[in-house]
Amino acid sequence: MAREQLKPRGALWFGYNPVVGWLMEATPESAAILREVRSSFDPDAWKAGFTGYTGLTLEARRRLATHGLQAEALTGDLVAAYYAEQHDEARGLTWPYLRVKLVDGNEAYLVSLGLGTGPGQMLAQKLLGVKPGERVRLTVFGKLEDGYANHAVSLKNASGHEIRGPGGLFREAEMLVQGRIADLHEQGIDSREATAQARAQVKTEFHRRLIEERIAPVFAAYANERAELAAESASDGEVPIDGRPEPDPVGGFDDVADGVPF
Repeated sequence: MAREQLKPRGALWFGYNPVVGWLMEATPESAAILREVRSSFDPDAWKAGFTGYTGLTLEARRRLATHGLQAEALTGDLVAAYYAEQHDEARGLTWPYLRVKLVDGNEAYLVSLGLGTGPGQMLAQKLLGVKPGERVRLTVFGKLEDGYANHAVSLKNASGHEIRGPGGLFREAEMLVQGRIADLHEQGIDSREATAQARAQVKTEFHRRLIEERIAPVFAAYANERAELAAESASDGEVPIDGRPEPDPVGGFDDVADGVPF
């Protein structure tokens, strides 16, 4: 008689770097490599961001590639989507995230996107067009448009068609932004910094409510149904990968040394 102890396997983590414009696996090793590459450039040049197929971005990609890192695209059944936060208790800082989990056979992938970013907000809206458990292909990328960096998410269904949100949500968020800015003006606050901060806060909170009220509950119900079915048909096989949230990885992927996750 053979006997094994089987442990549930955690998901592989992935994060997006907006300077490089790549979705990459987020491990302590890849984070260390990314920090090393980042430190080899002028800090101000790095903070200036994505440069497309030339300049800093091109050179950073070359250096990452020498360490075996490349852009990733993920395919699997989309089984979880939820809001999460990372905290820097020492400095009282909090970073909001959208996290989605894909399962492909015996592997699971957890993608973490900053909710204050274009890709995080775009993916949140696209999730309204997804059924829990639907097979998708997910990638995140950067491109230059009229000289400006634009970061986006592609989410395609099993037929290869792009999944889109219901439309009008960015317009709805912008109306809330203008209302907040009007309130600031009434208080005599009209600096560019205050306006930009208000815009970011309103759009992030708008998408957080979208996740917590319209997206996460649907996926949570799906995960509960799967858990009940798994319990009913439990076998001697491996513990199935479910759609429940994963704990934060030790060390994380974001480099917050200067207060700005990369």
